[in-house]
Amino acid sequence: HLPVIAGQIVQKNNVLIEIQPSPDTQLQLIEARNALDAATKDLQQTQQRFDLKLATNQELQQSQQGLQTARVKLDNLIQHGAGEKDKPITADAPGIVSKVDVQEGQIVPAGGPLVELVSRDKIQVRLGVEQSEVAQLHDDQPVQIFPVGGGGGGPSAGIPGRVRLITQRVNPDTRLVDVIVSPESHDALLLDGFVRVELKVETREAMIVPRDAVLPGEQDYELFTVQDGHAVKCPVKLGLQNDKEVEVISGRVKPGDLVVTLGNYELEDGMAVSGENLR
Repeated sequence: HLPVIAGQIVQKNNVLIEIQPSPDTQLQLIEARNALDAATKDLQQTQQRFDLKLATNQELQQSQQGLQTARVKLDNLIQHGAGEKDKPITADAPGIVSKVDVQEGQIVPAGGPLVELVSRDKIQVRLGVEQSEVAQLHDDQPVQIFPVGGGGGGPSAGIPGRVRLITQRVNPDTRLVDVIVSPESHDALLLDGFVRVELKVETREAMIVPRDAVLPGEQDYELFTVQDGHAVKCPVKLGLQNDKEVEVISGRVKPGDLVVTLGNYELEDGMAVSGENLR
């Protein structure tokens, strides 16, 4: 009998599943008890014959061993619950039912899994990271976890966490490298839910310009700054970047310079420009 379902929160001593011996197990129990009764009677008879010097020491030892074997088999069945009509299995700690491996009324082989329970503070997040980005990660690196779709009311600022494990293989299902993250809070995380994770791979002071300001150049990249109302072409190299901004590395571009963001692909070095297209 299954009083719980997957995903249910349970407290310590809550009943997870109720089991009872199968018909085959009950038959084994009856046979074991009958065997113990027969071995007991056989030993009594052998002892009486031995006292009358009608049985040998070997026969008496065989009867004693037979009784001991029958008792061990019966005790083993009882220890494994065969002697109980109904046996509840309870949670030994608070947690979440992560998986139910059986169905109502199912006969389960000995040693088979029944219910899996996980502690809320043991929940981990598995990330899929591109192979090219793995080298920028390291153990204990701080991250922010954002449950997809709100994830049970997660904070808008994300859930803090840290990188616990960086695997050294490509997951054959996702073709990404698995990275395990330990969240600092688990209340807003749902089992088997999807999350988005942000992490800082590098922090440094840099000159940042809008991505629209950067153009492909003859060898690398270039952008146009404005001096005295005229465009000045500046070759640059790119550093860190995102969808809106990019880091530029150049000895000719300085903090505070105006750069052209609109119509810059039509400019030539020294052309006059208007202030509407500057940032």
